[in-house]
Amino acid sequence: MKRHPNNRGGDNPFYQSTAWKRARRQALERDGWACVLCGASVRGKGRARVDHIHKVEGAPHLALEVGNMRTLCTRCDAIRHSRDRGPGRSRDAEAEQHDNGGMSASWRAAYEAER
Repeated sequence: MKRHPNNRGGDNPFYQSTAWKRARRQALERDGWACVLCGASVRGKGRARVDHIHKVEGAPHLALEVGNMRTLCTRCDAIRHSRDRGPGRSRDAEAEQHDNGGMSASWRAAYEAER
């Protein structure tokens, strides 16, 4: 089956597993099918992103922990990942303190500047 080009899971079997799909759905339901950062609805095909606050590569033991997941809309997910890959930024740049919505102070400042 061909995957959508925006599917970050790609061919990684983890993202096709029943355990991931179950944990992902729990995170979406917990967050009310809304982006925890901007409040946008993520109901509808291709609109929901479930983001690992601490990346799987750096914290594999947290990969299926719903507490390490947050629901993002496509816009907030794109902003978040572009910040991760900016000049001098590593994929684990989000390891700093997060608020209850899962947003770091530096990310919140960048998000507010985009609005």
